[in-house]
Amino acid sequence: MPETPTIELPVQRANGTPRPASPGGASLPLNSYRPRRPTTRPGSRQRFALGRRLRAVAGVDEELLDWVPEERARYTRLGAIILNTGLLAGLSLATALTTFLHVSLWIVLPVALVWAYVIVSFDGWLIASTHGVLSRSKWRMFLPRLVISLLMGAAIAEPLVLWVFDAAIHKNVLDVRQAMMAARDKERLYHKTDTHWNQRGAFIAYQEMIKAIRERVPAVPPPLTRDDFESTSRILLGQDLAGMMGLKRSMQEEDLRLTPKQPRRYVVIEPKGAYATAGEPRIVTEIPGSTLPRAVMFRDSYTSWLAPFLSEHFSRIVYLWQNDFDAAVVEQEAPDVVIQTSPDDLLTDQAPSSAPNALDAANKPNVTVAIRVNRPSVLMKLSSACVPASGVAEMFQ
Repeated sequence: MPETPTIELPVQRANGTPRPASPGGASLPLNSYRPRRPTTRPGSRQRFALGRRLRAVAGVDEELLDWVPEERARYTRLGAIILNTGLLAGLSLATALTTFLHVSLWIVLPVALVWAYVIVSFDGWLIASTHGVLSRSKWRMFLPRLVISLLMGAAIAEPLVLWVFDAAIHKNVLDVRQAMMAARDKERLYHKTDTHWNQRGAFIAYQEMIKAIRERVPAVPPPLTRDDFESTSRILLGQDLAGMMGLKRSMQEEDLRLTPKQPRRYVVIEPKGAYATAGEPRIVTEIPGSTLPRAVMFRDSYTSWLAPFLSEHFSRIVYLWQNDFDAAVVEQEAPDVVIQTSPDDLLTDQAPSSAPNALDAANKPNVTVAIRVNRPSVLMKLSSACVPASGVAEMFQ
């Protein structure tokens, strides 16, 4: 009599717990045994059950999962992880668009939802496409997906990191434009025939700078106020904008100034006989006998009117007219404060290549401040100034 084929039933479940003994032992005849369909958990097969929806995100076949119900919780959590990744991706994109590009919220919301859906779909594919992978092809399947996952993680996390640490970042990068715009209705802050601010505009920037520095270095004295100065003026010939058009001697403007009521405490020690407002590549000022903090400032032309104000707050400050940090100077001076001031275009296009070495050499100054200044809108008028001299003069009224 021919031998009846049998089927060997596993003696353990997938989670390692023993299965109950089957009738007749572990081996049953194939032609006499038909497994009964597993009993599903109440509610697990409901169409809109939350757990079922989450498992669908992970690409789980509920028909197969019925045979291993103990795996249901694991796949539910896996689906939740995929969904959370999509939600974080949407939040990340919304943060980037609203914080850095200032896009309207009504545009951001649908775009963020679409991006979240794309990430959920893609992440779900990464998980579902690895189901049933054999050990031999496991690494070949997982390595490309690992690389893609890392790239996705960086794209999702970076805007959120910048958003979380936005306040700390802006403590070291000071944008004075808001203060300038708030004060411009009271008086003129820029020259009419020049790209630079006048003394009164520089004074607004100086106050904001000292306030920001004092948050990290309280030993720096508070900023002076307008009560410490007399508002004066003088007549100047046309400045750099007028010179670009060959009208420097034909145009004049009123130079709005601030004259201190008390004598300046600082003295210029380098170069001898120079003024703090001079255009020298290196200027050093000191307050004799002072124990105030020390500073190094990498400056541009906007610093000329800032220097007389700032020099009153440091026992020694070195002004260097250059865009990059000078590690040797920072190491030599060991300053408490390092300042870099630059217009918008240079601040974004040029990175201080030697800055990290400089800060390490000086045992890390208490604060490094990058000052952002904005060029006046008169530049826009100049770019289209193909008009007679009388018309050009009207622009600066």
